[in-house]
Amino acid sequence: MGYGGQLNYVNPSLLTGESVNTSVSEFHDSGSSSQVCSQRDLRDMQQVVFRFLGPPEILYKDQLIKIPRRRSRALLYYLVSTQSSQPRERLLTLLCGDVDEESARNTFKTLLAEVRALLRSFDPNIEWILNDGDLLKLNPRAPLWLDTEIFEKVTAVTSRNLSQAIDLYRGAFLDGFFLKDTPDFDAWVRSARDHFHRLYLTTLRRLAERYESENQLEQAITCVQMLLTTDPLLEEAYARLMRLYWITGDRIEALRQYERLCSILAQELAVKPSPSTQALYEQIAQRGASSPTFAPALLVPTPREQEPALFPRSSPVLSQPLTTARAPFIGRTAEMKWLLQHLTGAADQHPLLLLQGEMGIGKTSLVQQLCEQIDDSWLILCGVCQEVEYTHPYHAIVEALRQGLAGEDVSQLNLPGGWLAQMAQLLPDRFQFASHLPEHIAIEPLILADSLVALLNGIARPRRPVLLILDDLHWADTATLALLGHMAVHIRRGEVFLLGTYCEALAPERLEPLRRSAARQNALAELALPPLTMADLKQLVSLSLTRTHRTPPPTEWCEVLLRWCYQRSEGNPFFASAWLSLALKEPLSPHQLPGGSIPESVEILVKHQLAHLSRDALSFLTAAAFLGPSFDLLMAAQLLHFAHYTTISASDELLQKALIVEASPAGDGRYTFTHRVVRDVLLANISAVQRHLFQHAMRELSAQ
Repeated sequence: MGYGGQLNYVNPSLLTGESVNTSVSEFHDSGSSSQVCSQRDLRDMQQVVFRFLGPPEILYKDQLIKIPRRRSRALLYYLVSTQSSQPRERLLTLLCGDVDEESARNTFKTLLAEVRALLRSFDPNIEWILNDGDLLKLNPRAPLWLDTEIFEKVTAVTSRNLSQAIDLYRGAFLDGFFLKDTPDFDAWVRSARDHFHRLYLTTLRRLAERYESENQLEQAITCVQMLLTTDPLLEEAYARLMRLYWITGDRIEALRQYERLCSILAQELAVKPSPSTQALYEQIAQRGASSPTFAPALLVPTPREQEPALFPRSSPVLSQPLTTARAPFIGRTAEMKWLLQHLTGAADQHPLLLLQGEMGIGKTSLVQQLCEQIDDSWLILCGVCQEVEYTHPYHAIVEALRQGLAGEDVSQLNLPGGWLAQMAQLLPDRFQFASHLPEHIAIEPLILADSLVALLNGIARPRRPVLLILDDLHWADTATLALLGHMAVHIRRGEVFLLGTYCEALAPERLEPLRRSAARQNALAELALPPLTMADLKQLVSLSLTRTHRTPPPTEWCEVLLRWCYQRSEGNPFFASAWLSLALKEPLSPHQLPGGSIPESVEILVKHQLAHLSRDALSFLTAAAFLGPSFDLLMAAQLLHFAHYTTISASDELLQKALIVEASPAGDGRYTFTHRVVRDVLLANISAVQRHLFQHAMRELSAQ
């Protein structure tokens, strides 16, 4: 819920994409759409402007408002920021935790009176602070403008105003403001400060990525420099800056960025840059003054394992798997039509939509493109299931709700106390108004499921549907999958939708109960993403050549590159993009395409999939790779001296995970690799001892 909902001014520059220059932010939000009003409009509407990103400021009619008492300021800041009903007891503890109860109550009465007097001086005709029994709440219709609210909403729902949104962030939340001996208030400030700091970094990353994709390299450089000013230890930002400077022809500055990175990592962390960043440095240093001919977006070093990808997709939440390399969105016309029909068309009565496909096939990119195409009136909640959080129930649900409900006044839903108590266990920061309920109660899965259904049904509207997206469901914990199954049956059809993506090869048996249950209730619609067609890859090759060559290459060169890319990628868009990046590092002739090289990002993806195999299955697959692209199951088993039971178990696992397929329908026992690159990766990493033993076993079998 946004403050100042009565305002209806829209700046035309927002609709045309023109730049807007302001000193006080021009953003204003009403309902679910981002709107803009100028400083003159703010004066005419007599709004009270609250600026909390940076040193806190309160402005009224362009005049800075001073509040002498620090605790009174804290009370006002808290009520304006939380936008929800607050029990008096909580506010008393929050602001007066260092004194006895009687003194605290007297002090709080004084603080509340002072804040009310100040607000009435702006407009005595408005009841600024509402009483509801023991609850206090700022009037949602009060003419207020709040930078944190606008900043969150604008960055979450659109990418058109990212540059203006950056201007809102003058510094840390309530920078320089503190209260003595108030640990609860300090904890709230720290939590909010961390949240907005992360959101600011994410926005800078998205803006830098957008500028680079539009070839506005100077603006991209400025964004990355701002990122490093905020966090000087981001290695990937230095790597991005190195490439950007190199692309613009400033090789010396590109090398200087590496020197700065080495210095700061040595001083602060006593480590060296990652191998990928070192390789980038060597590449720049060895090529001399010549500028690269490749597209910058196709080469991004792999981040350190403990650090998140620096430049994720423009979606606010969804993240790229395993690597920052990213394929342009190509094709998928039929798949996008299917999604839109199930969300906005006649087929919108299936509340659970599942997209499945192999790793790198483009599931996440398709969902991101969907979010950009559907109407702004939709409320989108996004969460990502992660392998490292498999043992933490409901993590992706919590992530989606925390961000998606940032602008919602959930206190108006009037949920029963038992449901509120369950929600407060998941999201204590969003359900602060329920603090009068019992604390530290155990989560009851069924009650929690009912409360989430009531929450989603309550915030949905006929003209504002709700879409809950959970990416990478193959990593979801069992509790989350059970919760998803319950919601699929009981959420309001046509107004609330659940969209999940998963890789069947990683967890087919764990998702099967959810799919069966939803299918029985006629609540499931599922789509498997096929490989890209030759026509799709032709478009990808054409796009890549346009970005890397000033003049169109010969038709023969394009055709050879297309056939080579299709053979290597087998229609997987992630693989195709990676191999094109490898091929276009230098201007090559059709006869100089990379032969045995495997792109680093592709190798990482394949190794990640192989890491989830059992020991027997991995050994069996390695033996099969040694035998050739097509192999006999029994021959692979004989190389390893596997018993029949072990052979059956290992081969079933490989078939189930879609790593091998029958070479022919004749059932003659010959199989082949689903992707040739899997065999290439296995052979590239086979040890000398393994190779020697396999060769010895082959000679013994031949002699029999």
